Amino acid sequence: MKVNVCVCTYQRPSVDKALRSIDAQAVPDGVTFDIIVADNDEAPSARGVVEAFAATARHTVRYIHAASRNISIARNACLDAADGEWVAYIDDDEWAEEGWLSALLKAAQEGGHDAVFGPVLAMYPDDAPAWMKKSQIHSTFPRTSGGVVMTGHSGNCLMRPCAPALQGQRFLVDKGRTGGEDTEFFSRIRERGGRLGMAHDAIVHEALPAERISLAWLQRRWLRAGITRARHVEVAVDGLARYAAIAMHSAKVVACLGLALLTLPDPVRSNVWRVKAAYYTGMVQGAMNRTEDEHY
Repeated sequence: MKVNVCVCTYQRPSVDKALRSIDAQAVPDGVTFDIIVADNDEAPSARGVVEAFAATARHTVRYIHAASRNISIARNACLDAADGEWVAYIDDDEWAEEGWLSALLKAAQEGGHDAVFGPVLAMYPDDAPAWMKKSQIHSTFPRTSGGVVMTGHSGNCLMRPCAPALQGQRFLVDKGRTGGEDTEFFSRIRERGGRLGMAHDAIVHEALPAERISLAWLQRRWLRAGITRARHVEVAVDGLARYAAIAMHSAKVVACLGLALLTLPDPVRSNVWRVKAAYYTGMVQGAMNRTEDEHY
């Protein structure tokens, strides 16, 4: 069995740490893997870092120049180059724990899943607000409903391209600068009958840059996530059903803001409610067919 481990990168020296954490992975007998790096910069700015890493790596490394400044194009370039039975993704600002890839494979095979997702745990700088560290609000997990995985993220995932639900599927290019391209992709896979699962032990860590350590950034990010969910997961509908969705999510916005006020003495709970209010605001806007702003 062969796995392609893919990293999409854009002007981040941290890609070297990501690659080294991948190269150090131990996999079960009978499993091999190589590493595919898609450089999303107009200039091949990551080529030197990747080639230097490849010179001493234990595993084969392939470099692709996917010049576009569009993450969907880079992700699709990896899928086009993949030749394994499984394809994994990890971001260029993350690093994987030992046993990460084996845990993804185990969860996928034992659960009979076409795609599985592991946790992305945020690593906060020392000067980050205490409420953020305690809430771990930047950490990423797949979205579930009633214990069923509804969609997931590409920062820590494994998929089987030969599965019927995934054959020929690609990330939407028009979402490559707004974000949410992975939410839409895996929602589409589930709608096509794909089986999605969770790999709890497949842990990666993400170092947070200074610009993300703010409540305003979180509110913008969750607003966009709400728009994406309404447009691509719940799918905005016409007629009375649309107005019902708008009314329901508007009520949730009011409820979240009210709870944020009631819990003001507790910064963790209050700020989390404020972020959730931004999310449901995005759901309202998505139900009204607003498109996402470009964030990348």
